[in-house]
Amino acid sequence: MNTPFINLQDGRMRPTEVQGFWGQYKLEKSKWYAGWLNRFSPRGTVEWYKTSESIGIYSVGVNQDGSKSEYKNNLQSSGVALLGGDISLSKNYKLQLWNQYVENIFNSSFIQLDKISIDYDKVYFGIQIIRQTVINSGGNEAINKTYFNPSQSTLVFGGRIGQQIKQWNHSLNYTRITKSGRYLMPREWGRDPFYTFLVGERNEGFGDLSAYVFKTKYTSKQYPLTMSGAIGYFNLPDVKNYVLNKYSFPSYWQYNIDARYALTGFWKGWEIQFIYFYKKASGNTYNEAKNYINKVDMGHFNFILNFHF
Repeated sequence: MNTPFINLQDGRMRPTEVQGFWGQYKLEKSKWYAGWLNRFSPRGTVEWYKTSESIGIYSVGVNQDGSKSEYKNNLQSSGVALLGGDISLSKNYKLQLWNQYVENIFNSSFIQLDKISIDYDKVYFGIQIIRQTVINSGGNEAINKTYFNPSQSTLVFGGRIGQQIKQWNHSLNYTRITKSGRYLMPREWGRDPFYTFLVGERNEGFGDLSAYVFKTKYTSKQYPLTMSGAIGYFNLPDVKNYVLNKYSFPSYWQYNIDARYALTGFWKGWEIQFIYFYKKASGNTYNEAKNYINKVDMGHFNFILNFHF
């Protein structure tokens, strides 16, 4: 599965897997998807969980009053209905439409329009909008045990503009989550679909967020080498603004480097990958360990050897 909200995730040897019914129908200029999912096996796990049980395996954060969220094992949902479409409007324009209905909890709608750069030295751009609304009581009638608070809704919009210049690809990316509510999506199911997404970073659980990210990528013509870099600033609500900051995360800068070298000859299929990212706090942590330990002012290394079949 590789949809905006349910996908393989990033940087994991064992990706997220799902169980259910799934169908695809391809036309000349479009491809349509529909399905019903009722079991999840999230990344980093080996067990299968019902839809409601899969939400809360990772950190649950806090309620709007600052108390620990208690939705883990307290939600009711029979499954997830998905509808989607990829539409080629012309040679350079692509439209994506998705709707994800999580029975008894919430609904998410997604639209994204991209101008794709086919030739070198061409400018490309994209815009996206996400709208989320609660269903019934958001999973549980008790406010402290519900996943999606009925008092909130979510509006997200973003954009990007970039240019590919010979072996280089540069882009400026932006995401805005409005003050109407937190953007919520079970982290067990996939990564964020935002243009500003970076490995090692999530914006799930936040409202009133503005993210600014510059990305660049170099692809060598002489060697099977690609190198990527990114610098991002993520302006979040104060860590004590629990209504819009589910995980008490401060504003921060993030710096990413990703280098990949594909081996050839006898070692064909093997790929060496190096990842490093660093997060630097820019918001007030109030000098409380829970607001910065394993969150900001930290660096992370990965050395990975991949084999592609």
